[in-house]
Amino acid sequence: ALWCGNNEVEMGIQDWQWPEKFSYSDELFTRLKQDYAKLFNQLLPELVNVHDPERFYFPSSPIGFWEDPLDDNRGDNHYWGVWHGEEPFEEFRKRVPRFMSEYGFQSFPILDSVKRYSEQQDWSIDSKVMQTHQKHGRGNQLIKQYMLEEYRQPKDFESFLYMSQVVQAQGMKIGFEAHRLAMPYCMGTLYWQFNDCWPVASWSSIDYFGRWKALHYQAKRSFAKHAVFIEPQENLINVSVVSDGLVAEDFEFELTINSFDGDLLWQYQQPLQTKPNACTLIKSATRQSLLGHNDPKSVVLVARLLDNKQQVISQAYHYFEQTKALELMSPKFIFDCEIKENSLQLQITSNTLARQILVSLDAVAANFSDNFFDLLAGESKRLTLPLPIDFKLNKEQVLQQLKTVSIADSY
Repeated sequence: ALWCGNNEVEMGIQDWQWPEKFSYSDELFTRLKQDYAKLFNQLLPELVNVHDPERFYFPSSPIGFWEDPLDDNRGDNHYWGVWHGEEPFEEFRKRVPRFMSEYGFQSFPILDSVKRYSEQQDWSIDSKVMQTHQKHGRGNQLIKQYMLEEYRQPKDFESFLYMSQVVQAQGMKIGFEAHRLAMPYCMGTLYWQFNDCWPVASWSSIDYFGRWKALHYQAKRSFAKHAVFIEPQENLINVSVVSDGLVAEDFEFELTINSFDGDLLWQYQQPLQTKPNACTLIKSATRQSLLGHNDPKSVVLVARLLDNKQQVISQAYHYFEQTKALELMSPKFIFDCEIKENSLQLQITSNTLARQILVSLDAVAANFSDNFFDLLAGESKRLTLPLPIDFKLNKEQVLQQLKTVSIADSY
């Protein structure tokens, strides 16, 4: 798409007080800036012009600086007000640049991965081993700080690891959706980071051992070709559909209010034709008109986009209170499964609303087709899991070894 000379060097020269931090003399810092100009403003653009003249070149990323909100109107931006600046996740909705080329939030690997580089006596985020496997000086404190803004205190170390991934994914979801909803003003969003080169607490969406974090599953949903998003704005709740398709397509749009114990309290449906490469507002309503007389702690707003076979293409949930205030019950799951062609086909049903369900099977290191998802009471969801060629378990053994956790189980 384009050539970029460097990452954050121009911003460092301009804004990061390098002479004071690194004891540069005036002469050395002047020479550094002169050499920067020769390399990134002269040599590299000349080479790009020779070898790839049709491609755009710009000397340094980002062009805009997150410390200056006015710079959201130009170029690309690395927004670190969330995390480094300790600003709330909701700032993602306010700070939308033309192209968000870097932003992120940390989480830990889950316990199955942490076991690979620790022993049980190390299972505290303050232990020497866990601190060694933490890249950022304030990382552990920031994860806990953001977590307790929205969620209750996890009951133990394993739950804390799991909840850190929920915090990361649900926070970054706000950014993903704010950027896509702002199209065509914002037409690019790249989160930091994809994977790890060492087992560590980090901004990655896939841990060192290849396990997908909650963030990776959320990115898959939020960046779907056609996606439905619910966006709270002051007293309004807006529901929009974003399409990256280049032609109009027909769907059915559905909006419901559901109780946590499985009652359908309200429903709205309409046929919908997406606009090519566009964001379309489908419905806007006040919070109170949607809630009616229902208890905001025990109902959820669900938006769905369905194809002509009534298959769910995209689904979004909106909760009317902070998660720590919701009346979540520990779910009881019913499983059914089938093993065929080196694949496990699993169906899961819950007796109550379950939030951020993580399903795992000790005998298999591969990733389920979906995980860290919400599930309505009485609703069924199908998952697939690739199996190794030498997989020996039968159906009964699989059902015995399946493990699940949800937010309600982590308190």
